[in-house]
Amino acid sequence: MTEAFVTATTVAFIELTLHWFPWQLLMRRKLPRLAAYVLGVLGMMLPFTILLLYWKEIHTLIALWIILGAGGLAVMGAWAIDEFMRRLAHASELEELNETRQASHPKNTQARPS
Repeated sequence: MTEAFVTATTVAFIELTLHWFPWQLLMRRKLPRLAAYVLGVLGMMLPFTILLLYWKEIHTLIALWIILGAGGLAVMGAWAIDEFMRRLAHASELEELNETRQASHPKNTQARPS
């Protein structure tokens, strides 16, 4: 059981490091949330994977990564749908704005006096 405590301590250290790492200095912008989620999960699951390999818990390890993969795909899919809906709403707002501008500024069809 000592291995579990070593793994837990390792995970805590990794998560604290990821949290306080100067991402903005390195990337010149904030770390995207989806990338932060992925790094956070990997910071926990990679040490746990090593522990399961050490314990020779191969079936548990396979199940863990299948479940993690499904969850990760679901999150990425939800983000993709959210982004699509945001762009759709933005396009609709732009179209509405253009229609409003055209209605309030009709083209002058009369000839200008010289």
